[in-house]
Parts: sequence; C-alpha cells; structure tokens
Amino acid sequence: MPRASNHIQSHRMACLIMLSLTAYMLVTCFCAASPAEISRHPEKDVEAAFIYNFTKFIKWREHKDSVVLVIGYWGTGTLLDALKMLHGKKTQGKIIHIKQISHYNKIDQVDVLIIENLKHIDEKIIKELARKNILTIAEGPDAVEKGAIIGLYKKYNRIRFAINLKKAKASKLIISSRLLKLAQPVIK
Repeated sequence: MPRASNHIQSHRMACLIMLSLTAYMLVTCFCAASPAEISRHPEKDVEAAFIYNFTKFIKWREHKDSVVLVIGYWGTGTLLDALKMLHGKKTQGKIIHIKQISHYNKIDQVDVLIIENLKHIDEKIIKELARKNILTIAEGPDAVEKGAIIGLYKKYNRIRFAINLKKAKASKLIISSRLLKLAQPVIK
C-alpha cells in the first residue's frame, strides 16, 4: 500500500508545482502590464507567459555576450500581439526584444524562435535549426515530433507543453530539471 500512496503524493506534488508555475507565470507577466498591453486573446497571453518563463529555465551554451535576448516569431498570428508585451522585460539579466521573422536568413539573429505553423516551413530548415543554438517553440500536440524543442498544446482546456530533449541537446541548450518535470511528455 505505501507504493500507491507515494505515487498519489508524487502526482499531487506535480499538479501543485504545475499550478504554482502557471500562477507565477501569469502574475509575473501581467502584474506590470497595463490593460492596453493585454491582448484580446487570453489563451495567447497564457502562451506568451509560458514562453517568457521558458527563457528563465534554459541556458544557451553558445550565448553571445549580449545584454539582449531576441525572441523571433515566424508567422502572422495573434501570438505575436501577446509576445509584444514581453518586449523590454528582463530574463536572466537580459532585455527581451521581440522580432518578427519572415525569412530564413534572419534566424541567426534570434535566441528563441517561435514558429506559428511548422507545416509552412521546409523540412530542410527544420533540420538546419536543430544544429543552431536556438530554442524553437511551436504550437500543436505533435510539434516536438516534427522538430520543435518545445511544443505548446491545449488539453482539457489548459495549455500544456512537451519537450524534445534530444533536439535541445543537439542545439546545445540546457533545460532545467524543474522545467522537465512539468513537461508532458519529454522525448529523450
């Protein structure tokens, strides 16, 4: 009987950590935001909060000696509006800059690349991204299988995320064990 009890306690602890992290993300992102800064798409605001907090739990091995962390967005969707409220905030001592990316030759200018739709990107580009020291994030339950390092998806009306640890290592990114514990699933 103690094993079942330990499993239940472990599950409760994981749920509590996830709930705490979500609350923390929302508070840190939105307490300083004015009503004009909050987008009209609350789900995208939550995704932007997740992305902001991902940057706190990831280390770039080849990080430039820059005071800026550039988050690039490849697409035209509503997430871009939500990401704009992160512009100027700090993470790991660096100031976040949001930049819209429309062509592959601009990718080397970013530390984080959010891809609106992996279907619209050539498979060669996705393979090339795996060799760069760039955190790639995409939406969809199969995003990590298709090449993203982090995939955001909706399950039971909640935003969840998956991590492809193999891709992260190939990109020379170090992901905190605290973040890995919250990911569902982690591909190793």
